[in-house]
Amino acid sequence: MNKFLIALLVSIATFGDGRIITTTNNAASIVKLLVGDKASVESLTLGPQDPHYLSSKPSFTVKLSRADLLISIGMELEEGWLPLVTKGARNPKILHGAKGSLVLGEYLKNPLEVPVNLSRAQGDVHAAGNPHFLLSPQRVLELLPVISTKLVETFPDLKEVVRVNRAKLETELQNIVREMKSVKFHKNIIMYHKTLSYFLNDMGIEVAGYLEPKPGIPPSAAHMLNIMKTIDEKNVKLVLVENYFSDSIARKLQEKKDVRIYHIPVAAEGVEKVTTIVDLYRYLLNIVRVEEGK
Repeated sequence: MNKFLIALLVSIATFGDGRIITTTNNAASIVKLLVGDKASVESLTLGPQDPHYLSSKPSFTVKLSRADLLISIGMELEEGWLPLVTKGARNPKILHGAKGSLVLGEYLKNPLEVPVNLSRAQGDVHAAGNPHFLLSPQRVLELLPVISTKLVETFPDLKEVVRVNRAKLETELQNIVREMKSVKFHKNIIMYHKTLSYFLNDMGIEVAGYLEPKPGIPPSAAHMLNIMKTIDEKNVKLVLVENYFSDSIARKLQEKKDVRIYHIPVAAEGVEKVTTIVDLYRYLLNIVRVEEGK
């Protein structure tokens, strides 16, 4: 038996017939934790990539043409590339509103940072609010029934697998939520972008300032002077930069201020040791935690 046929048989034995495509690694991680090895789950966005600015690759079109279920974030996160890919895939099962489509943002309650007025002067803002809600374990707990129901509707044979794995995941997330409420953490931090808004909101951490003056706008010299002033006024000791942005500006800031800089993942598989979204929550929790004796 040749190597290709062996690999094909192993693939069939490992995964069920279902093909699930997600737009982000965090969504993929949640789904993998629910279905295990009983379906093929793949993210179009790699861990360290910014899902706002993906290109419409031909490979994406091929993958979506074969998909049974497409799980996206919505809230304009993928608007620059996903409509082109789904149109090119010519797969009616995954079109918006079809059985094989799930847009998680449509089920999100009380989104953060919904703009009152929209204008380009505000930078790259999302009309429906901040789309990075999967970075909150509490929000994921609220969305698990929606995700689980869609998985079982699409793949009825996975009902028991999803039920068992959902219970395990709920327990893990509940433990993390409890830990977030009990640890001592930094009260004020500086971020680059508003990616961690939901995570930090869960913990009651105030973002004292952002390195980008407005979403999508690079910092100016005048803005950085204001950030340095804020660091002094609010005694900020922690600066976090998402690892799909450069941390060079933050490093220059560190030359003048006594702050710690972390170039952080904000997605599962964003760095080597963060393989699941549960790993990601624990990684971020350890970053914002205040060390004993400080």
